Amino acid sequence: MARKSVPLQCSESEIAELQDLIQNAEQPRIAERATLVLEFIQGSTITEIAERHSAQPNTVIKWKRRYAEQGIEGLLNLPRGSTKDVYGKDFRKRLVELVHSPPPDGAPYWTGPLLAKALDVPLYAVHVYLRKSQIRLLDLRSESEGKHNESGGKAQSEEKKNDAGTLELKQDEQRDEEILRLRLENANLHIKVEKFETVFHAIQDALNNMLLTE
Repeated sequence: MARKSVPLQCSESEIAELQDLIQNAEQPRIAERATLVLEFIQGSTITEIAERHSAQPNTVIKWKRRYAEQGIEGLLNLPRGSTKDVYGKDFRKRLVELVHSPPPDGAPYWTGPLLAKALDVPLYAVHVYLRKSQIRLLDLRSESEGKHNESGGKAQSEEKKNDAGTLELKQDEQRDEEILRLRLENANLHIKVEKFETVFHAIQDALNNMLLTE
């Protein structure tokens, strides 16, 4: 009987990021990792996923844990000893230059999908390299809105809006930190439960064998 584990709690944007990785990953191995994680998030048990993909349960546990700890970037890690960059320094430089340039006509600020379209890369690549460059689109959005408000000539109104924007960003950061903390706690709890279940089933099997031999 398949053992049921509590799914990871992920937002719709994180699920969309995993789906994008599955569809656009340049290496099939990376797409397979994302598939294992996504199926677990959607409610499949580790045993079910392992059987479905002819994989070892420990493999499913490994990538579930890596995703819980590092997000999408954890699934992109290359084999040990490799220092190869998936997209390279030139791509990273282009991305940094682009996020600091004016957004496309009609757009108030850069978003992940806009950057992916402009650079002609998968959305996950944008998110990964923004993190590598320690760039938060929310911060750039706040700066853009602040400059726009300055040009309006309404100092008092601008100050209130900036204060509200700063408070909102702090709340978002606190929420993100809390989600990450809960995700890590959840992942650690899953691991402990799975270890307990493994030991329990081993003991149960041993007792059954003893009864059969008597």
